[in-house]
Amino acid sequence: MTHESPTNSNVENPAPIPATRDEPEVVTGIIRGDRVCIACGFNLCGQRIVREPRLNLLIARCPECGQAAALQEYPLLGRWANRWAATLAGLWLLGYIVLAIAAGMTIFGLAAGTTAVNSDALSHRIQLEYSEWLQANNPGTQRSAWSIDRAWWDGADHTALLEASGGARWIFWRSANTTWLGLLFSMVPIGCLASVALLGVPRRRLIFTALAPVVIACAASFIFIRVNVVYSGWTSQGADDLAMMLLWPWTFPSTIALGALFLIAGMLVGRPVARMLARTALPNRFVQALSVLWTSEGKAPPNPRR
Repeated sequence: MTHESPTNSNVENPAPIPATRDEPEVVTGIIRGDRVCIACGFNLCGQRIVREPRLNLLIARCPECGQAAALQEYPLLGRWANRWAATLAGLWLLGYIVLAIAAGMTIFGLAAGTTAVNSDALSHRIQLEYSEWLQANNPGTQRSAWSIDRAWWDGADHTALLEASGGARWIFWRSANTTWLGLLFSMVPIGCLASVALLGVPRRRLIFTALAPVVIACAASFIFIRVNVVYSGWTSQGADDLAMMLLWPWTFPSTIALGALFLIAGMLVGRPVARMLARTALPNRFVQALSVLWTSEGKAPPNPRR
């Protein structure tokens, strides 16, 4: 019994007949996400997906250079895709909470620092007037001017003490040249970072996210004042503590309000600044990969630079 080799077989496999270019390309969809052209770097988001008749492949043609970009459908990752998505969402939420706490505690720390910076002159003024009162009413006493009697403090003109040490204008001027500069250079970058991290949040709702750090700063300030500044039932107190007691109604609210203002300003300019830096510092391919900075706000993806 003989066997015929495949080359001697009487049955011939017909060769495939290629399709002609005259056949129309069938549109099957539109690219919804960011996909960069491998030739010129143009973002193909919004381009039509067609089935190429010759090769029977799904492609999208670049409107800039005409390059055909092959589209490949990847298999699903199974249940691990949802697990990883949930893990990343949890980490993102944790990062936002940490950032909000850090921003709130920074505002609180600078509010306490503003009070401490402005308390020196007022503390010295309190000691000076208390010493004069001691010499006038209790000559020859050895009592220290550092510990202020409650009886003298209750009868003292607190407004006059504040004005004699420079007044509210001096407080705000000194704060603007010290701690409030630190507040500006810390809150604006944090606001910019938050605005980019919250790309899915519309700009109007984005402002309300600044309430979390402000609430944290207010809560920390309240606890600090209750523990360290406001005293009840005391008979004598240090001049520094009394100075802080007079200053905190000015320094804490103004510093927290400015912190919220600087944070909101950073949130409003964060995304435009990020887009400007991306266009200025990154090559075309990386800029197109960051097209979500534009598309998240309904803007057209950036065109590649020539």
